[in-house]
Amino acid sequence: MKRHSSCKPALIELKEIDQNDKTCRISFRPVEERLMLSIQQLGILTPLRVQQISGKPFFRIVSGWQRYAVAQKLRIDYLPVEIFTSDIDLFFLFRLQLFDNLALHPFNLIEKSLVLQRLHQRFHIEKAQIIKDYFPVLELGQNERVWELIYPLASYAEEVKHAIAQDILSIDVLEKLATLTAEDRLELTNWIRRLKWGKNRQRELIGWLVDLIRLTNKSIGEIFQQPEIQKIVTDSQMPIPLQANRVLSVLRQWRYPRLTQTEQRFAELCRELHLSPNIRLFPPPFFEGDSFRVEFTFRNIEEFKSNVQRLQAAIENPALAELQDLI
Repeated sequence: MKRHSSCKPALIELKEIDQNDKTCRISFRPVEERLMLSIQQLGILTPLRVQQISGKPFFRIVSGWQRYAVAQKLRIDYLPVEIFTSDIDLFFLFRLQLFDNLALHPFNLIEKSLVLQRLHQRFHIEKAQIIKDYFPVLELGQNERVWELIYPLASYAEEVKHAIAQDILSIDVLEKLATLTAEDRLELTNWIRRLKWGKNRQRELIGWLVDLIRLTNKSIGEIFQQPEIQKIVTDSQMPIPLQANRVLSVLRQWRYPRLTQTEQRFAELCRELHLSPNIRLFPPPFFEGDSFRVEFTFRNIEEFKSNVQRLQAAIENPALAELQDLI
């Protein structure tokens, strides 16, 4: 097979493109409105690069998938192209497209996954060789664990892939995401979009859900259909951020029922101590320890004395002894 050749300019029909041949497709991003507007006004200015498929009356796209998508939407019948002949080495064309794209923009995680899958599945390059030769150019380092995180992403459902590509799903949840069924991944993605959980809360969310799936043998869809959660998410008067926080509280309570009960009792006992608002009492983490911590703020000596008096008064309060029994 030839490894290089000049392209031949031509005009071909849209229907001559084999849209199922995605060998060289490594872009995964929405069509830019500017591109749509440009093609509407002026047509396709930059020809697509295509290759004649050996033994077939069709062409595969080497570069120009976004222009092709716009042409489909606008019902453009003819495409300006530059044709590579069928004897040009396909791996050479794939690498040409890969490094052309790398020079234009950083790849999102789905695009990196697409590259890894094409190299491994289509061109049969060993994992170790891919890690050595391609991880650096994809800015993936050279840690084999990254392969396990990134490689499967391009096989996920479209909605999940879009959420990852758009950085809606945090990279920190990818490991646990891989342990879910395809149905659970999609359900989780839809709820994260709906309730707009940020990246920090996503780690807690997916951790609790993975545990609840194991403990209850329920799917994520079934968990979110429970009456306690449905009451929250169907309340049209409740703002989305408040819905999100309350759903997390319910999930945490289900995951750690004893801890949640202990926390609630701790809060009740703190109120019974009648401490001032600027005095705060903290239990040991997860109530697993042998000491509490107290903090207070003051602006002058009088406030300092008042805080000390409140704490001294709390010594005689039975609630203090019960607090100690919580750990």
